Amino acid sequence: MAGEGVMRAAWLLIALSGPAIAQTDSQHGEMPINGKPLALKLPAHKEVVFRGVVNSDEGGMAPGGMMYPAPNPLAFLAAIATHAIIMDGAKQHQTTRQQTEADKVLQPYQTLIEKMDAKAMMNDALASSTQGKHLKTVEAAPHPPADSILESTPVFWMTADQESIIVDNLLNIRHPGDADKPAYSNVIRVISTAHNAQAAQAYWTGNGSQLSAIAVKLLAESIDIGLNDANAASSEAKPFRTIRYYEGGQEKMERAQLLNERCGRMILKTLRGTLMSVPKLKTVATQAANATCQSNL
Repeated sequence: MAGEGVMRAAWLLIALSGPAIAQTDSQHGEMPINGKPLALKLPAHKEVVFRGVVNSDEGGMAPGGMMYPAPNPLAFLAAIATHAIIMDGAKQHQTTRQQTEADKVLQPYQTLIEKMDAKAMMNDALASSTQGKHLKTVEAAPHPPADSILESTPVFWMTADQESIIVDNLLNIRHPGDADKPAYSNVIRVISTAHNAQAAQAYWTGNGSQLSAIAVKLLAESIDIGLNDANAASSEAKPFRTIRYYEGGQEKMERAQLLNERCGRMILKTLRGTLMSVPKLKTVATQAANATCQSNL
C-alpha cells in the first residue's frame, strides 16, 4: 500500500511539471479565456487517482484539512504530493498508517478504478460540462503550444461512510511562452451529495458504474467553476463567514466567502483562495426551494 502511495504521489508531481503540448484534432471548438483561445491538455497517463478520506476527528488529515505553507495552489498540491512521498517512505508514521486504513474503503471498488481511463474521463467531463464542452483538446508533445493551455490534475477521494466522493482538481492556465508561471492556478474541490442508499456498494457499482459516472460529473463541475473564476471580472469582495455543509453524511464547516448557491449546493472561496462546490445543509426552506431544481451532483 505504501508503494502505491509513492507511485501516485510521484505521478502527481510529474503531472504538475508535464511536457509541452502539441495541437491535435478534436471534436470540440474553441473557447476563449479572457479573449484568448484555450485548449485542454489531455492526460498522458491512464491511471485515475483515488484515495480514502482520513477521519480528521481521529487525528488524521482529511484532504481539505492539510495546511501546507505554499505561495500558490500549484505549490500547495505539489507539497501534498511531496508529503505523501516522504510519509510513505516512513512506514511506521501514524499518518501513513491512517491513510492506509482510509484507503481500505476503496477495496470493493478497486477493479472499477483500475478500469478507469484518465483520458476518456477527461473527454467525458468536457462533453458534460457547460464551459468545457467548447474546448478543443491537445496531446502531450515536445513542441511549444500555439494556444493557451488548460491543465487539469484531479485527485479523487471517497468518504469513510461511502456516501460521497470528492475531487480536488488543480487547474492551471498557461499562455504561450508562459510555461514557468501559470496565468491562472487554483485548486477546485467538488463534493458529491450523499446518496443515502441502503447499500453503498450496490449504489456505486450499479448502472454500469455510478462511481465513474459521478467522478465525471465532479470533474466537469470543477472545470466549469475554474473557467468561470478565470474569466470573472473583479467584483466587490464578499465577507468571510463560517459556512456549514455536508461531506458524505457528516457536517463540516469552512471559513469562506459564499459566491453562489443553487439546487442545494454552494460555491465557496476559502481563506486559502481555493474554490469549493459543496452540498448545503438540509432545512425545510432549502428542501422546498430544491423541489423544482435538480442538481446532477
